[in-house]
Amino acid sequence: MKCTTLAISTLNQWSMDFEGNKNRIIESLRQSKVIHKAKIRIGPELEIPGYGCEDHFYETDTILHSWQVLGELLKFTSSEPYNDMLCVFGMPIIINAKNYNCGVCTLSGKIVLIKPKLILADDGNYRESRWFTPWEIGTKSLEIALPDFIVKITGQKTATFGNFILRTADDILIGSECCEELWAPLPSSIAQFAQGVHIVFNISGSHFQPCKQEKRQELIESITLKSGGVYMYSNMNGCDGTRLYFDAGSMIIENGKLRSLTHEFQISDVKVISACVDLAKIEPYRTPSHVPDLSSNPFFNFEFRIIDLPGFHMIMKPQKITQIPKAYEFTKEKELSHGPACWLWDYLRRSGSKGMFLPLSGGADSGSTLAIVGIMCKQVIKCINEGDDYNKKVTENDLMRMIGKIPKNGKELANEIMYTAYLSTSNSSDQTRNLASKIAEQVGSKHCEVKMDNIVKAFEKTYLAMSKGPEPRYKEQGGTWSEDIALQNIQARSRMVMSYLMGQLIPFTLKRPGHLLILASGNLEEGLTGYMTKYDCSSADVNLIGGISKVDLKKFMIWASDHYEYTALADIALAPPTAELKPLEEGKVQQTDEDDLGMTYAEMSTMGKLRRIEHRGPVFMFKKLTCEWNHLSSQTVANKVKRFFTLHGRNRHKMNVVTPSVHVENYSADDTRFDTRQMIYNYQWKFQFNMIDKLLDITI
Repeated sequence: MKCTTLAISTLNQWSMDFEGNKNRIIESLRQSKVIHKAKIRIGPELEIPGYGCEDHFYETDTILHSWQVLGELLKFTSSEPYNDMLCVFGMPIIINAKNYNCGVCTLSGKIVLIKPKLILADDGNYRESRWFTPWEIGTKSLEIALPDFIVKITGQKTATFGNFILRTADDILIGSECCEELWAPLPSSIAQFAQGVHIVFNISGSHFQPCKQEKRQELIESITLKSGGVYMYSNMNGCDGTRLYFDAGSMIIENGKLRSLTHEFQISDVKVISACVDLAKIEPYRTPSHVPDLSSNPFFNFEFRIIDLPGFHMIMKPQKITQIPKAYEFTKEKELSHGPACWLWDYLRRSGSKGMFLPLSGGADSGSTLAIVGIMCKQVIKCINEGDDYNKKVTENDLMRMIGKIPKNGKELANEIMYTAYLSTSNSSDQTRNLASKIAEQVGSKHCEVKMDNIVKAFEKTYLAMSKGPEPRYKEQGGTWSEDIALQNIQARSRMVMSYLMGQLIPFTLKRPGHLLILASGNLEEGLTGYMTKYDCSSADVNLIGGISKVDLKKFMIWASDHYEYTALADIALAPPTAELKPLEEGKVQQTDEDDLGMTYAEMSTMGKLRRIEHRGPVFMFKKLTCEWNHLSSQTVANKVKRFFTLHGRNRHKMNVVTPSVHVENYSADDTRFDTRQMIYNYQWKFQFNMIDKLLDITI
């Protein structure tokens, strides 16, 4: 047998937090060696500065501080028991005025090899080529000069920089990939396994999307099933300071079989998994038909024995896992809620806030937002009750700093950090008032009602005193569109001002220094169509549901009503969506969102996916939907497509100032990071709509 133990560190790194990142890496090193007895330890991509540094990667400071932290890690790993463990640390390195995204391989306090990333991620949320240069395959390696303080630590004046396969003293071959390289049409790991590589490690920064972890696992299982070998995949966990949530899912896969997996959606700063693998099984697994004739990567020999001492395998036997958990045995509803919930905890504890405030309308958006907060509270308490000593201590320290106590359960925690208010006007119904109160009680938030009519009337009177004009009326009262919209918007904008006032004064009233985070609650379709008042309650500090479809939110509410006993959510989900900004008729709501929009939320979701994922403009969207929506006439489909793009073009400017939201779906309308398009359109789309009309003439 040729047994060795491999460890993967899943870290919750905060971009530009060099001290915190260093401490978390050191804890992962301690667990990898002391607890797991590992011979190889890898961490996530760019773990030293944090993956989400973005334009900080331009700064010489970021590069310098990364080297400085690496120096501390080299000192730490130079002595027993860490000096016989091959470590890989992610950091940026500048060579010849070019910045490279690198994995630094170290052993016994010395740099063995520096491996630059070959393929950069530039789609969706990623802009890696803005900051980094890819290393071209076939480029000759370099001997790079090391900083003076690294020379003093290691005694090395230079280090080898390039794309190599590591060959150990006991003839074990170790290859590598970095994140995006795994997703390439021809992953480099295939060529490396074909060259006889036994182990491929991947340092990665892959963000959460529903069902994505299952794709990662299937991809790696497929590669190793066909080629044979061990694949170590390390990913980040939590919020690193951007709108992305990293969902861990680190894993070790051997010959197509999952050997170890990080549990998903955990409140944790450091999580280490390991597997003891028998490398002697790899060659027999491979057959000549498995090995294609591929171009060779150069080898780099170094004095390191990866095989455990004789008899060690008797202590650390290869794990026999009788029941392998399928990656993310989660429904989409659970993924959509747990991802933003874990992201929110990181945001909250690092923001210095004492809690959160949410305007709770009794509708689907704010109700599901509060439910996600409730799930976050349950996950935090779960970490304290079931987590390891390190993560339990970190979480307890965060709670003591935030509220000065350790709650016994999730509802008690919600009661300490979550504040909600029903901001009512004369247009508010008893139904939404009661639903808001009910879901607040079930989650545990401190809840109240604030009557807004006097504030709204004060604005109206102030304007009338200035204008000397007639009193504005709703359309139902004989007013114009401009009057109607103005009367609706002043209610919505007044609620935003009141929300921030309460967020700042509630801690003062309770004699708790600090402030509350203000939570927004606007869904994905509202962003796509601009069906929101600019600077109303969609404007806040954080939006948990801005990347989630209303259709999925309703499914989540039904699911959460069963799984978390938030039964009010089921009642909210069944109620027709309404802003309640127009007068009631005999106490009942007359206005609904879908009537105003001229489209259902399901139809908007479909068009949003076609616009962003399939990159279809008005004409090609119309062509596809006339086939897919064959229950509707071509004229009706044309009207809906035109309505969608008219609203999108007219209101795109709102996305320029919208509250940052957690990235979830890959058809998000997030303007500043993901869906980069202009903010001002000629929303008449005259040329495109004329072409649709011509197609209609042909169809009819």
